Amino acid sequence: SQYSSNKETGLALIRRADEVKPLWENLYRLKGSIYNQARARKLKADVEAAAAELPVYRVHPSVELDQFDKELPERKTK
Repeated sequence: SQYSSNKETGLALIRRADEVKPLWENLYRLKGSIYNQARARKLKADVEAAAAELPVYRVHPSVELDQFDKELPERKTK
């Protein structure tokens, strides 16, 4: 009973984390554009000329641990 409850909780957390990843990517882009606009105003230049060398944020796939994830049907690797 406790095992199945923990398993369902784990699956729900994995699903929620996968749903949130694109939101983090959008937030990072938004913060980068706000920073670039503020920098352009400070330097009195257009945004393209003042664009900072911001690192590109890429969503990484979730880490899978064999001892935990091998039995989960939704997390099977192909």
